[in-house]
Amino acid sequence: MAQATQQRGKPAAGAQAKEVDLGSADDTGANIGESAVGDVADMVDLSQTEEGGNFPLVPKGMHVCVIDDVSFGDSKAGNPMWTVQWSIEEGENANQKLWSWVVFKADQMGRVKRFLNRIGRTDLANGKFSPAQVADSGELVGVRAKLRVDHRDYEGEKRANVRDVLQAPAPGQDSGDFLSSVGGR
Repeated sequence: MAQATQQRGKPAAGAQAKEVDLGSADDTGANIGESAVGDVADMVDLSQTEEGGNFPLVPKGMHVCVIDDVSFGDSKAGNPMWTVQWSIEEGENANQKLWSWVVFKADQMGRVKRFLNRIGRTDLANGKFSPAQVADSGELVGVRAKLRVDHRDYEGEKRANVRDVLQAPAPGQDSGDFLSSVGGR
């Protein structure tokens, strides 16, 4: 029997779509569970799901994170930039995601250098490189840093905002808290 292949999310000719029971709803009302893979397309039933699904708000403070992804593109203003996706490594917020942006614009190059130095990439901070090639290579994935997070309003909702990227503590070292790291009480 010939195998059917799937292209761009559509079942191949002769393949049957399979409805998948995604289990019970989580606290956002979204159905969760395993999905089918292979030569059939998944079908999700959202008829009993409430609209929404915001991610939990990452608390203000310091969070040790690892880079999950770096993509290169243009900002809304048309400036070249990296979009950096971070994953919190430890604590009750482990695996939650944060994003930061590194803009390659003449008046922002000092910030680019500071970012690279703080994530331990002094080779890039002190030389020439192609931001697109660095992003495409994935060489920054897995790099650790400590992120200072606060909250800001965005389109009527509170959002976690990465205020600063700092050098990560050595593995096993206490990551500290926000106030002690900025000289607060």
